Amino acid sequence: MNKFITCFMLLLVVACSTDQTIRKPVATDKLRLTVSAKYAFAMGYGTIFTCKVKSVETGLMEKGTVFKLVTVKRRYEEYLMEHPVCKITFKKIATHVEDNWLTTDGFIDKQKNSWEVVAMK
Repeated sequence: MNKFITCFMLLLVVACSTDQTIRKPVATDKLRLTVSAKYAFAMGYGTIFTCKVKSVETGLMEKGTVFKLVTVKRRYEEYLMEHPVCKITFKKIATHVEDNWLTTDGFIDKQKNSWEVVAMK
């Protein structure tokens, strides 16, 4: 009986100490995505690319999401032309944007959050 109680207690300790929870992604002010980017059109101060999310490394965004990315800096435009599949890191710069006008490198998501490009590689 003593061995049974000892085994039971040992199994109980192991079961309680094992983290079996499913961790959900946490909403953050940072996004790191692998996207496929395709040139859409040029406008007065930048270039527009249509991007499709291939994978999400950091942040909350569904795989397969499509968004329009504005590139104002020439280096980002050139990089996307040469590397149509790449990792892009964004930081959230505004919430509840009233219009879809963006004057920096980035995009506005469906929840009206404005995201700025921090890095591409």
